Amino acid sequence: MNFDRVFGIETIDDIPSSTPEPIPIPSPTPTPEPTPNQPPIADTGGPYKSFVNKSVQLNGSGSYDLDGQIMKYLWEYGNKTKTGPKVNFTFKQNLIIVEQHQQK
Repeated sequence: MNFDRVFGIETIDDIPSSTPEPIPIPSPTPTPEPTPNQPPIADTGGPYKSFVNKSVQLNGSGSYDLDGQIMKYLWEYGNKTKTGPKVNFTFKQNLIIVEQHQQK
């Protein structure tokens, strides 16, 4: 066999003779503990005034959640339930006033 090519290896040492300073490797940032969920704050608006058997609009749009979004507004009164930040209810309440008689 006849070879007409020659290969050589050359080594280069560019590391200084002194000991290099260590490179600091940052430690991983610790994962913060999750904060517990805070309950939303219900703001029913008001005060409200209405006449008996007349509709009144209740407004809960001032409600907020510090660590999230409000998913649903649920209003309950007696056996009635309505949803949404603003609802209309007709209240059928009776107020009975009892007078205390003074003896003479």
